[in-house]
Order: sequence, then structure tokens, then C-alpha cells
Amino acid sequence: MKKLLALVVALVLVMSLATVASAAEYPTKGISVICPWGAGGGTDACLRAFCLALEKQLGVTLTVDNLTGAGGVIGHEAIADADPDGYSFGMVTFELSAYNAHVR
Repeated sequence: MKKLLALVVALVLVMSLATVASAAEYPTKGISVICPWGAGGGTDACLRAFCLALEKQLGVTLTVDNLTGAGGVIGHEAIADADPDGYSFGMVTFELSAYNAHVR
């Protein structure tokens, strides 16, 4: 039983070290950022300012993709459907949350 416990503890330590090592290497490429509204609007301006600050911290380029249409639905769906790999994220806006809360 002690050998099994020692083996489990050793495996957990190795897995933890592997996670820390991979986190230290992030990011290794540019990051795509989805804006569900048009270029030049308030959401786009806030997101671009955030991306400029984050680029300085991460040392990689953040590319803003404006995916407009259907009242923001197309962009929000793209955010929801993006691969959870840390190289795609988006700006979720308040309008949809306020609308959903009001309808319910």
C-alpha cells in the first residue's frame, strides 16, 4: 500500500511539473481576439486598448477579428465555438446579458 501511495504521489508531482513547464512556454504564437461588433465602435475600441496592453505583457501579437451580424450573435457564437487552447478569446458584451435578464 505504501508503494502504491508513493507511486501516486510521484505521478502527481511529475504531472504538476509538466503543467508548470508548459505554462511557462505560453504563448508560443499570436492570439486571435474576436470582437462581436464593428470596427471603430466602443466595444472594438476598448478591446483594442486591452489587446495593446496585453501584447506588451505577453510579447506576442493579438489580432482583433470583428465578426459582426445578427445583433452580435455571429461574433458571440464564434467566441463560444472557439477552440479552448488559449489562443482564441473574445469580448463578450453586456447587451446580451441585459436583454436575456429582461426577457426572463
